[in-house]
Amino acid sequence: GNKYIHTYIHIRKCALKRETGLKFVFKNEGFCRAKTCVCNPGWRGRFCHIQILGCEPAPGPCLNGGTCRHTSGVERFNCFCTPQWTGRYCETPLQPPCTPRDDCSGHYTCVGNNKVCLPGWTDPSRDCTVRTIPQPNDPECPIQGFCQQGSCFQGRCCCNQHWDGLLCSCKKLYCNDRPCQNGGACRNLEDDYSCTCPPGWTGKNCDQRTSNV
Repeated sequence: GNKYIHTYIHIRKCALKRETGLKFVFKNEGFCRAKTCVCNPGWRGRFCHIQILGCEPAPGPCLNGGTCRHTSGVERFNCFCTPQWTGRYCETPLQPPCTPRDDCSGHYTCVGNNKVCLPGWTDPSRDCTVRTIPQPNDPECPIQGFCQQGSCFQGRCCCNQHWDGLLCSCKKLYCNDRPCQNGGACRNLEDDYSCTCPPGWTGKNCDQRTSNV
């Protein structure tokens, strides 16, 4: 039938890749990389020719920490994504909407959903918290070097990453923000933290289920 012709065509495509080194991209099921097939979400098998219609085999079709749950529908499963991901298989990063701000957390306006730094600030990847022209004596600071690991803005210190305190002179203790959820135990590390999760939970902040419920 047509199903077997369709599968044979894709087998020949990967064979062509192995024999000639040509890059051959599959339309729906996957593509060849380093002479092997890399499957798109929802497909598996040596030639990405088997569609996944349920949560088996483990770990299932859900990506990026998503949880697979069986349903009675045609697809026979749903993916429940973590807050940072969306899509049928949790394959699309979820970008929060851009909101203009001018405070210690950032100095930018928005064009579309992109951040555009305000005059005097740069580095959109860090919410425009880097001064474009550092001044030896910030006019808003009472004395030079007032903010030891940061910059002064409207009379207060905006601390650099990993620093905290009134004068940005203390290493930040991330566990003070209580990042571990669902009863997880927090331990401060150098410029980071670690959560020890209770049974049934996993992830950086113990916010992901370890199994179907």
